[in-house]
Amino acid sequence: MTKGLSLCHVGQLSYTTLSYKRIRGATDLVFAGEFGSDAVCWTSGFIVSTVDNFDGSETVTVWDHTPEQDLGGRRFVRVKVTAVAAGS
Repeated sequence: MTKGLSLCHVGQLSYTTLSYKRIRGATDLVFAGEFGSDAVCWTSGFIVSTVDNFDGSETVTVWDHTPEQDLGGRRFVRVKVTAVAAGS
């Protein structure tokens, strides 16, 4: 599976998808694919697939909620990684 950005077409609409690789079963980090119209306000996408890579990792694909046709300009994408405190 390719990691990075692509477009997924659903009928007449196109959605940005983000794919990234993470360690399978890791409990000390939380990953979130996020999208925004600026580099300040972010919205989490929704996970459409998680694929086991059979090497201790998995590839996660996340879709943007907003179709490309409704954006009217640029879109920012990031993978937000948050450390989870021990015992949380």
